[in-house]
Amino acid sequence: MAAVPAGAAHAAPAGAAPPVEGRITVGDEVAEKVAVLAALEVGGVCALGSGVRVRPAGEAVTVDVGIAVEYGHVIMDVAAAVQAGVARMTGLMLGARVTAVNVTVEDVRRSPGPGSGAPGAGQAGRA
Repeated sequence: MAAVPAGAAHAAPAGAAPPVEGRITVGDEVAEKVAVLAALEVGGVCALGSGVRVRPAGEAVTVDVGIAVEYGHVIMDVAAAVQAGVARMTGLMLGARVTAVNVTVEDVRRSPGPGSGAPGAGQAGRA
């Protein structure tokens, strides 16, 4: 019987095929998209600012994200929620340890509403 690395016996679910040789690579664009989607899920984030950058360092990653916060939300609370959400989802989906999530609030914006002049705002139900 071949030696099993420590922890490998617990890596696969019961009934799963034994691990095979090879490499799995997650593209940089995929890692960034996970972080983007996690940031946009947070209430109070209305857009990304300069975007997202994921910097891998071995088995760990650091994430930089720029956001725009919707007017009326507590900026520090939104930024902290972005940090937590991005760290959680990036770590979970990439299987990597997230060493830091650096959030820069780059803008504050009013959400478009009726009468705001935004394209399509208040236009529902008009012929």
